[in-house]
Amino acid sequence: MAAFALLAAYWLLNLVINWRCESSCVISTLSQTIRLATPIAFAALTGLLCERSGIVNIGIEGQMLMGAMVGYAVNLFSFQFFKQYMDAAAAGNLSRILAVFAGVLATVLLGLLLAVVSIKYKTDQIIGGTVINILSMGVTGYAYRQFLSQNLPLARAPSHSCPSHC
Repeated sequence: MAAFALLAAYWLLNLVINWRCESSCVISTLSQTIRLATPIAFAALTGLLCERSGIVNIGIEGQMLMGAMVGYAVNLFSFQFFKQYMDAAAAGNLSRILAVFAGVLATVLLGLLLAVVSIKYKTDQIIGGTVINILSMGVTGYAYRQFLSQNLPLARAPSHSCPSHC
């Protein structure tokens, strides 16, 4: 069944782009689609688990946004700190591990916020989740403008296996 789905996706993508790419371009596009859809699939599974347990968690998007921003900031600043004391590869590995833990901690804290406002203060779970989304958008936007946009490292251009006409 999976082979049929991949073949159908290959055929449909080539049909849309008017058969202008070779197979490596289409395979690269499909693999990028799967890679970029993974966080959305994880969010959908989170929503499913929450609904099955009786929790209406509208704040999943805000939790993802806050976790991503905190993880990025921790990775950026901890790498700059650790590279003074160790080589760049070890500093990068340590800063990535710290970033994952910090991102998870940020999402857990927002989940605890939803639990506190829903259980202790008896607010509606949908209102609490909406507040978490709005809070996350505001905090991440402010933190990015104030702290992160000035400290961005130089980005490398991505390498593509697709021809220029694809």
